[in-house]
Amino acid sequence: MIGRENLPSGGCVIACSHGSILDGPLVGLACWPRDYCALVEEAWYKGIVGAYLRLSRAIVVPIDNPGSVVDKAVAAAKEGRSVVIFPQGGLSDNIVTKPKSGAARIALKAKVPLIPLRLTNSQDILLRGGLPHFRRTDIIIGKAIDTRGFDADSVKDWRKLTAKIAETINDL
Repeated sequence: MIGRENLPSGGCVIACSHGSILDGPLVGLACWPRDYCALVEEAWYKGIVGAYLRLSRAIVVPIDNPGSVVDKAVAAAKEGRSVVIFPQGGLSDNIVTKPKSGAARIALKAKVPLIPLRLTNSQDILLRGGLPHFRRTDIIIGKAIDTRGFDADSVKDWRKLTAKIAETINDL
């Protein structure tokens, strides 16, 4: 793990690359022992994965209305939790190419640090339909992204900050 000292002691938003269904637990290891929660699409709340998500107090993201979770995530960050969000949503070989504005919106509205995090090679750990492959995966935690000058109510600023998030994660 690289950059663990960049995680603040209080609430924050951690914007993370996403290459594998194992990324949530990997980021959880990076956050531990801090209180954290991840935003996870409702389709994953089944079986043993769903049980793990409920135990970890993940925030359910409805498939038909993903923006509805912003207020819940803002409240969690203001309570001092680290809110983990994968800006692209789906899996992407740990490169952020089509990010959504959720991480920017949550960090700006909660007025908490926005932390970029990149996982390397996690897409190679668990191959779709196959057994786990043991690969080195680095967890790289960057310095907080400067959000000064961005307006929490401006869609234009959400887009600018979202582009900055993607660029920062990809450069880690």
